[in-house]
Amino acid sequence: MQPTAAAKRAARLASPILVLWFAAGCSRETNSLSGPGRTTSSLADAATTPEPRMPLVRVVRTPRTPVSGSRTPTASPTQSPTVAPTATPPPPTIPASSPTASPSPTPTRAPSIVLWLRGIPWQWDFSGPPQVVVSSTAPYPGQNTVVLQVGQTYELHIYDDAFQEEHPHYFSGIAALGIPGAPVSSGAPVRILVFTPTVPGDFSFLCTNVCGSNEQHGAMHGFVHVIP
Repeated sequence: MQPTAAAKRAARLASPILVLWFAAGCSRETNSLSGPGRTTSSLADAATTPEPRMPLVRVVRTPRTPVSGSRTPTASPTQSPTVAPTATPPPPTIPASSPTASPSPTPTRAPSIVLWLRGIPWQWDFSGPPQVVVSSTAPYPGQNTVVLQVGQTYELHIYDDAFQEEHPHYFSGIAALGIPGAPVSSGAPVRILVFTPTVPGDFSFLCTNVCGSNEQHGAMHGFVHVIP
């Protein structure tokens, strides 16, 4: 294919431009290597002599002072992980202490009251402190009746003051009051019987040993009247 006339004309115009651009580039390279007044040896020295290094200067940066009124950025707070609340166990149930029953006061026992019962022919005679009531119940002779109180303790001293030893007396006792029977003879030691009446009422006793005629022996009756 033959080039057109226009292409030939463009080629003729571009050839001188390319020659000039190449020549200019070679001239710049030669000048940079040699330069005015430099020789080939100096060029070699320059190639072998190392270029002096500039000393390193440490630059200290001064912290910037925040301008008044400027807002200093603050780090966003780190959000702590959400912890599920732990259920608090209920406090232990303490059983209510039952009220301590105060001990029942021990009733103070009243001191015993001493009574005397004398057997003589043919009667019984009571005697005792002034608070004890003693009397006579007819038709039997002597101070043969005494008044006692429920709950009071008594000491009954029984003795025989008879002049005839051949007919001693015998106290029958009162079973309802817890008083046992006991022989009562002249010159014998005093018999002491302790008892506490628990029931009110009228109680009797007698001599169970024949100490004389029927009339004499039958007269030896005594009586105890217990009040609440």
